[in-house]
Amino acid sequence: YYLNRAGHQVTVIERNAEAGLETSYANGGQLSYSYVAPLAGPGVIPKIPPWLLRLAYYSQQLIHRIVADEPVAFDYRRNGKLVIYSDQESFDGARLTLDFQRAFGSEQAALDGNQCLALEPALEHVRARVAGGIHTPSEDAGDCHEFCVAMASLLKTRGVTFRTSETVQRLVVDSDAGRRHIKAVRTDKGELTADAFVMAMGAANAWHAKVLGFRLPIYPLKGYSLTLDTRTATRAASAPHISITDSACKVVYALLGSELRIAGMADIAGDNTTLEPVRVRLLVNQAKSVFPDAGDYSADLKPWCGLRAATPMGTPILGASPFPPTCISMPAMARSVGRSLAVAPKW
Repeated sequence: YYLNRAGHQVTVIERNAEAGLETSYANGGQLSYSYVAPLAGPGVIPKIPPWLLRLAYYSQQLIHRIVADEPVAFDYRRNGKLVIYSDQESFDGARLTLDFQRAFGSEQAALDGNQCLALEPALEHVRARVAGGIHTPSEDAGDCHEFCVAMASLLKTRGVTFRTSETVQRLVVDSDAGRRHIKAVRTDKGELTADAFVMAMGAANAWHAKVLGFRLPIYPLKGYSLTLDTRTATRAASAPHISITDSACKVVYALLGSELRIAGMADIAGDNTTLEPVRVRLLVNQAKSVFPDAGDYSADLKPWCGLRAATPMGTPILGASPFPPTCISMPAMARSVGRSLAVAPKW
């Protein structure tokens, strides 16, 4: 989107039939900017590099700008988020991070159990185990798959080429006067040359980097989700209206339109995307114990699992690789115009 706005000729290579069919298809839906180490223990937050919080808030500014400027519909809502804690020790640890995060612009409040219930009455069924919570009113929620589809549709009207159902096999290296650079991307349908290449293939980036001779410490984590229909009046009243993170169970809840997205787990299973029935049942039981009347748990819950790219410290890997672009420098990409730019999106 931003490369196109800067005047670049952009080509996206996507192995699926359309954008957003893998990691973004049915993820948790919480757009969390104040929680850069999602589901980690409260004590982890102050150890995170300060620039990571600045990056998160910059991301927030950009998504708000896109929502304001572009006709993209993805069940977006600015409804805030409440992280609930089941024991006093965890809650006390979470409160210690408030001042740290306020220094970077985060507006948060520590609520006791009764205040959590007053803010979100749908938590009534777990009242006895809510020791307290951290409320962040500035957090958002949205359907990431719908966002990807809407953005792809928008970009097509602005000249971006999408080569779908095409799989990246490797990046082709060339040497020019002793200077090695990427000259093309090879796919199952041929080669595409460009001035610069952006690797944004999620966990698959690690394999492609290894082939090129450098290391990216990325590993796939397998997460699960359910999508619950809340369209009846009783269900709508029983579903949470702000995003909820249950820190004890490591499960997140986000209302997306008339559906409740329930997501959790982080299995280390390699590239395995098989739906394991025992993991689905566990997620169903956890959700049922918190919001039992939010939907029909015996109906089709649209169970899904996907792989999200993880790094050892949770920090993203951004910046230039050891192979510089042929015609434009990476820091100047927003200001200069190249002949073409091939972008390999997240798998």
